[in-house]
Amino acid sequence: MPNTNEESLLPSLVTDCNKLLPGGFIFQQDGAPAHTARLTQTWIAANCPEFISKDEWPLNSPDLNPLGYYVWGAMLEK
Repeated sequence: MPNTNEESLLPSLVTDCNKLLPGGFIFQQDGAPAHTARLTQTWIAANCPEFISKDEWPLNSPDLNPLGYYVWGAMLEK
């Protein structure tokens, strides 16, 4: 059985991103196990020039998420 992520989803996604954003793009992932798997990381490193490996991702901290400040501020106003 083919690995869906490796053999169909990722190549299709990267192809579509290249078509939609010919000036380039940065492929950002979350920490889902399928995204951090060695096979997935290896494929993306070979096929996405702006790749940032999972070991270089910033920690998941509200201090590093500017959107969080907006959301919490908006919630407090309500």
